[in-house]
Amino acid sequence: MNAQQQLAYLYSLGQGVAQNHQLAAYWFEKAALQGDAISQNRLGKLYERGLGVNQDLAKAKKLYRQAADQGHQIASINLRMLDN
Repeated sequence: MNAQQQLAYLYSLGQGVAQNHQLAAYWFEKAALQGDAISQNRLGKLYERGLGVNQDLAKAKKLYRQAADQGHQIASINLRMLDN
């Protein structure tokens, strides 16, 4: 899970690899489905912005909620910002 999250992060930034938001979303989703709160939050951000995936605010909220329920503070902030 940690390797998937890190690979996704590298793709999202284009660090050491060509930037590719679709591959970032793919790897964040793999880790998110295993319960990784960081990946849930970051995948939520991709859905919120429509980067590498179709923009879907409902999906972003769901992912932020999953991460926030695990104590991820940034996800809690992201969720509140979407609710405003």
